[in-house]
Amino acid sequence: MSNAQLIGVCGIYCGACLLYRAYKDCDQALTDYLTNVGIPKEAIRCEGCTSELISPTCVNCNIRDCAKQKGMAYCYECKELPCKRLTELSIERAKKDNLPHLALCIDNLDTLRQIGTEEWLRKQDKRWACSSCGKKHNWYTEKCSNCGAMFDNAVKESERKSLK
Repeated sequence: MSNAQLIGVCGIYCGACLLYRAYKDCDQALTDYLTNVGIPKEAIRCEGCTSELISPTCVNCNIRDCAKQKGMAYCYECKELPCKRLTELSIERAKKDNLPHLALCIDNLDTLRQIGTEEWLRKQDKRWACSSCGKKHNWYTEKCSNCGAMFDNAVKESERKSLK
């Protein structure tokens, strides 16, 4: 698998997705949590947004379809950024469905445009790993399950973004 598959077309870092982390880490506690909130166990499998194995919760993404129709790999390549679809995702859906990680996508796309995919992936890989022990975490981890260190998650990051 290429790390580029962890770049969501919309600018989300798939490497911090709960479904991805549960699948890649064989994390039973996270899998149990996801099934308890209504995600079927068979849906907890994904290799990232642009891979061949996409979670059933993301397979019908209208943003990915739009980019594909325009012949673009990522939304940051589009001159219409930020478009209505991305604004709805990062503002309206983030609030309505209480998914603050979605609020990060437009900023992530701007950063991707500025620094490129390789550097962005390197920074995201570091960003979503525990600074004390290196364990990979999802968008909503608050405390490292490996060493107990506190973790700055997407909730805190999106709150800081909204204060700007």
